[in-house]
Amino acid sequence: MDDAELDLNRLSRDFVDAMSGRVGDYSDMGIRFEPKICLIRCPEDLTELKDIVNLGHRFPRIGRPDRVIYNASEILKSGNFEIENHMEEILNRAITENRLEMYYQPIYDVKAGRFRSAEALVRLNDTQYGMVPPGLFIPAAEAMGLVLPIGEIVMESVFRFIAEHDLDALGLDYIEINLSVAQCMRRGFPDAVERLRQRYGIRPGQVNLEITETMFDNMGDVVEKNLWALYDKGYRFSLDDYGTGYSNIRRLSRLPLSLIKIDKSLVDVMFTPHGEVIMRNTVRMMQGIEKELVIEGVETEAAVNALAGMSCDFIQGYYYSKPLPEKAFLEFIGERAGIREEGIGNRE
Repeated sequence: MDDAELDLNRLSRDFVDAMSGRVGDYSDMGIRFEPKICLIRCPEDLTELKDIVNLGHRFPRIGRPDRVIYNASEILKSGNFEIENHMEEILNRAITENRLEMYYQPIYDVKAGRFRSAEALVRLNDTQYGMVPPGLFIPAAEAMGLVLPIGEIVMESVFRFIAEHDLDALGLDYIEINLSVAQCMRRGFPDAVERLRQRYGIRPGQVNLEITETMFDNMGDVVEKNLWALYDKGYRFSLDDYGTGYSNIRRLSRLPLSLIKIDKSLVDVMFTPHGEVIMRNTVRMMQGIEKELVIEGVETEAAVNALAGMSCDFIQGYYYSKPLPEKAFLEFIGERAGIREEGIGNRE
């Protein structure tokens, strides 16, 4: 570390000490300050203004609660900064060059003892950066207004998949498709879905549309009207990520929900005294209002046995399978349905 950097670090610490000394001035007002400083050397670390701004947007989400001073150089070396810094071009390339791929995660029916459905999950395989984590590109697509074209690509891909493969022979009743708030807010969305379905010649019952619990916060008249219009056409709905938001029975009863998907966060604490009580009573409550339950994020045999003992309906998670690309998924399901490899594929 050179003298200039030592001086800069010393100056930063002095600033933090000064700020920390003033926190007490506001604590009685219920306000808490947590100063964080990022040291950027120009042009050694960054040269472009847009890159400095991007780092500034990302910086508040970085680091540990007990750390105050960071160097830009160490942040830039972290794997995701370069991807986030070029996310707009990555997303545009994904849409225009068809770099989006569909993966499918099987869902196990506990009572029937077989796989009866699967969730379709979109993945982005970029020519320059490889596989981009969905936790990065999906929020970015929502922020950049690109979630609608991605949603259209996903829906058409899944409808094509259903049309090309015999779900009945595979033992599958339906495929789940995640919907975004932006899709559900579009006027005419039910008609667009129905036109796509008719083009591919599939049944509405072969599609289950997922909305997230946090979508309730954006639920307006248009969204609710669209969901009911699709329900009346024969589509079914599931509520994803239950346990991460603020749903109550009244809100759940207001919408045409057939399935409730319990978030992995509840599974992770299931073997604590309170966690088991919460899970058991959640299962009982959902059964009481005649909703089927999918438990997500299940990874161990102990969790499978415990959930089966609670009479839950479906289990989804790495214990059975991670999300698989289309060909691998068909082989996985085909083997378990007793279909030989040459019988897996297009209906033709």
